[in-house]
Amino acid sequence: MPKNKEVFFYKEDTSKITRFIDTTGNNFLEVFVAGSEDSHLFILNITSTDTAAKFIDFYESESGNVNNVLTNGVPVKSGVAINIGQGTGTDFPDPIRLMQANGNFIVGRLLDRDQNFYYPVKAGFSIYARIRGTAVTTGRVLSVLAKGKDF
Repeated sequence: MPKNKEVFFYKEDTSKITRFIDTTGNNFLEVFVAGSEDSHLFILNITSTDTAAKFIDFYESESGNVNNVLTNGVPVKSGVAINIGQGTGTDFPDPIRLMQANGNFIVGRLLDRDQNFYYPVKAGFSIYARIRGTAVTTGRVLSVLAKGKDF
């Protein structure tokens, strides 16, 4: 018998790729927008061509007011396995998949009936990302792929 008996009927898949470059600095960039009747965020992946380690934070926002922290400084570096150091003791190579089972990065993520992790995003809310500290090195790119399903 499944642990979760809820059944969800989705209308459409949504995806967005957001790129941080040197000119974006450490500004907040929107990486996912909820649908008009709520959404589930299933994929949140990060890749980087920057060989200098960067830390990225994710936030939830309602009507542009960025306030709820979803992660605590995910380290990202091009092509190198990085020890996350958040109690998991696991190395994550580029790309980092934040929704995967052994990630434990997203505060408040849930498990659906098919054993897939997701984060519920209410209508009117968005997910934002911000690089902590210094911007991406000139000529390098840090990308965030967000994929979800709308109701």
